[in-house]
Amino acid sequence: MTGSRRVMRLKERNRKAQEVAETIAENAVGYVRVSTEEQASSGHGLEAQREAIEAFAKSQGYELLDVIIDAGVSGATKPEEREGFQRILELAEKTSVLLAR
Repeated sequence: MTGSRRVMRLKERNRKAQEVAETIAENAVGYVRVSTEEQASSGHGLEAQREAIEAFAKSQGYELLDVIIDAGVSGATKPEEREGFQRILELAEKTSVLLAR
């Protein structure tokens, strides 16, 4: 009888893990960045990037949790030193999909 209960517990644990994995896979976070302050202030590229990410997320059936923007941040800046990318890392626990342009 102990074996049966153990198997039932394992099956329940696997079912719950699968539910969590499916929920995470349905969520996405977007990330957009432009390098210069001029691009950031003019909005050049940011809105187009955001729209592309939103359209792709919709086409794939993802729930887009947020679109994070790093405006005027050079590509030479390490990702972990970017304010927006720090938010991406915080949201990583809630999603397994990162959409970037």
